[in-house]
Amino acid sequence: MKRFIIFISGLLVVVALVIAAVPFLLTADFAGEQLKSAVLKNTGRTLTINGELKFKFFPEVMIEANDVALSNPPNMFKGQFAAIKTLRVKVAAMPLLSKQVDIKEMTLLAPRLSLVVDGEGQENWSFANGEKPEAASSGQAANDNQSGGTSAVALESVNLAPIVIKNGDIRFLDERSGGAFAAQNVNLEIRIGGLSGPVDVKGDLVWNKEKIKLNSFVKSPTTLTGRGSPIDLAIDTRLLKTQFNGRAKVDNGFGLAGNIAVNTPSLRQLAAWSGNPLTKGKGLGAFSAKAVLDLSQQNIKLSKARISLDGMNAQGTLAVSLAGKRPVITAHIGMDRINVNAYLQDTGSSSKTAKSAKASSNSGWSDTPIDMSGLTAVDANLSIATSQIAYKNVLIGKTRVSASLKNGLLNAKLSEMVFYDGKASGQIVLNGGRKIPSIQGALNAGGLNAYRLLKDFAQFKRLEGTGQMQLSLAATGRSQREMVSTLAGTAILKFTNGAIRGINIASMIRNVEKSILGGWDKTDNQNTDFSELSASFKIKDGLARNDDLKLIGPLVRVSGKGEVDMLRQKLDYRVEPKLVATLKGQGGKTGLKGIAVPIIIKGPWANPKIYPDIEGILSNPQAAFDKLGKLVNKAGGVDITKTGKKIGDKVTKEISKTLGADVDNKELEETGKKLFKNLFGKKKKQN
Repeated sequence: MKRFIIFISGLLVVVALVIAAVPFLLTADFAGEQLKSAVLKNTGRTLTINGELKFKFFPEVMIEANDVALSNPPNMFKGQFAAIKTLRVKVAAMPLLSKQVDIKEMTLLAPRLSLVVDGEGQENWSFANGEKPEAASSGQAANDNQSGGTSAVALESVNLAPIVIKNGDIRFLDERSGGAFAAQNVNLEIRIGGLSGPVDVKGDLVWNKEKIKLNSFVKSPTTLTGRGSPIDLAIDTRLLKTQFNGRAKVDNGFGLAGNIAVNTPSLRQLAAWSGNPLTKGKGLGAFSAKAVLDLSQQNIKLSKARISLDGMNAQGTLAVSLAGKRPVITAHIGMDRINVNAYLQDTGSSSKTAKSAKASSNSGWSDTPIDMSGLTAVDANLSIATSQIAYKNVLIGKTRVSASLKNGLLNAKLSEMVFYDGKASGQIVLNGGRKIPSIQGALNAGGLNAYRLLKDFAQFKRLEGTGQMQLSLAATGRSQREMVSTLAGTAILKFTNGAIRGINIASMIRNVEKSILGGWDKTDNQNTDFSELSASFKIKDGLARNDDLKLIGPLVRVSGKGEVDMLRQKLDYRVEPKLVATLKGQGGKTGLKGIAVPIIIKGPWANPKIYPDIEGILSNPQAAFDKLGKLVNKAGGVDITKTGKKIGDKVTKEISKTLGADVDNKELEETGKKLFKNLFGKKKKQN
């Protein structure tokens, strides 16, 4: 549009010269010839009138020409600069006698303007220093002199009324860069203060099938291609609302410097509309910005910026380069939050996919495809301070992030990180540029809220306390389930001054003879307090193995080993708790003689089965008798004669659950009955 404004300024020079010749014209045909002569003499261009030309002199001067064409400058390629269906000009008659032009009305109906910058940088809309062709330098001058000649006409002043363009068509091409622009249904009202400006333009046009409302003020259109000109601009479309006031320059590209405010409901749709579509993905929706703008060719810089993107708000400096294969963003900003989830897309909306996703959610992990291709939309170098980072269900507090993004590979270093009430530092690497996305992470953290952390990471709600951890993990996969199944790395965990919810290990050991029969009961109102719980893991294919589990708490010490199946969200542990004669936790003596009763913890980690190691008891009945005998009340016992069958059934069932044996196995049933007769029957007889 800036180029069009410059053209209008030049066109007015031609019109003014033509109108100045009107008092010397007598007929419409003669007027047509004089129009052509005036244009050729003063611009070097050829004016063609293929339609009817009407001329009036009273009560006001009006020229109306149909099917008018104006050629390109003589030193450029052949072709038309403008084709106008109807050109209508009204001027005041009396001022012409004193060589003054006062244009009352100028209307261009259905003009078709072709604006071109050739390979040498020459613009076909420039009317400055027009040169008449050599062929017309002698003969045409003679004709002009014979007819009274418009060359004798010297304008002393020109007053210009608003120019109205209706249903216009504007096309622009820069042969140096290949840049092109086309607008249809152009309806504008242009007010010009003089041949050198200023120019005030209001109206609308259609570009790329979208209607644009335009309001602009250019102080000096003729200097746009040189030193530039002050400009105010407001654009209002369905996809973009912007206001700018500053300076504009057209020099092998378009440049702006000044204050800008921009708002769009979708950056993705805006980019696609502008002819620069982004890679398919999630995010990059609503965007708004207020900043000091410096735009030159394919570089954009926003200083003192206040930016909102996808619900995140930021302040600082942002630069964008559009010169490469993809946009490159460089930013130094502070943000209220970073929502990574906005760019992690779950694809597939069919009922089959939705049904699969629902089914997989019941087992803990989703099979819905994860699309990180949004990371390939741009490259970036970022320095960000934020109050919050959200990734999946994980929430991270105040953090400083130094990140680079190139070819879909995001490498983010996290420092000064407030992490679940503690502090942490770490690094996250997301690779969305490969066919199968991958993630790598390292974390060193302390002072953590264990309950909130494990609940958000793994939906595990049975552990509380203050945590420390060192993690080094990596995974690949096209879904959440695939990533968990490939998870590998190491983890060192330590929790202090906490509790295991829903289980009281000390009480369970004290009541072990009842627990063997019915299994241990887990209730939400009983906990196992501890001063320390620690473990280290080696992880491969989503399976975390551990052999140094340790728990120190009042009246109980626990050691153990086992594995955590993260894919199936199951535990399989064998631990050995000991009752000790002290209520002290970590400060108590660990060497006191206690009673070791092996315990199996097995099943879903949200609600595992917890029971004595019956297999171990059966493999060594005498040792079991020696240990359990110390716990049986000397004054009582179990009357096997009255409840033998019932006890045998319970034992058989518990043994079957543990060993996976059939409950009808006669040999197993007899073994259980014999064991309990040995354990409790003798005690009953002694009493």
